[in-house]
Amino acid sequence: MSASDIAEEFRELSRYLPVLVLVPKSAAHDETTQKKPGLDKSVTGLIDTSDVCLPLDAPKVWLRNPNATDTFEFGGVTGCFSTMELLRNGRPVTLTSQEFKTLAYLIKNPRRVISRDELLSEVWDMRTTRVPGPLITHILKLRNKLESDPAHPKHFHTVHCVGYRFLP
Repeated sequence: MSASDIAEEFRELSRYLPVLVLVPKSAAHDETTQKKPGLDKSVTGLIDTSDVCLPLDAPKVWLRNPNATDTFEFGGVTGCFSTMELLRNGRPVTLTSQEFKTLAYLIKNPRRVISRDELLSEVWDMRTTRVPGPLITHILKLRNKLESDPAHPKHFHTVHCVGYRFLP
């Protein structure tokens, strides 16, 4: 794979995670990919780092992808995917790991109807034909913990006989 193809290959991944690609020096002759990074720039195309000096506190900024969204906010709830911290009206909310994974998947797929099978497959890593009680329970817990009126949810909607939809 040529050095110029690497940027495209990892661009999609970098929407979700910081991506650092190490390229052999033999590929450094491709002048189109030799760029100097700014502290607030994506460094996807960087090849030769021999003359780049960054302050000791810069790596986090250097690796940060400006296209990635690490924080979210809806209906008085704010949170951060990477730290798994969540606040509702300024107060901490505790979610189990599975509740947070379910929430993250719903948030990353707003307004789209997500089938129960898709949630089970993508979040729970399960393949089943029956609707499991734990999934229904997790959605109910998310409503109880994050909705202002869980009986009349604004954000976590059930689509009858299909699945769920998240509305920010």
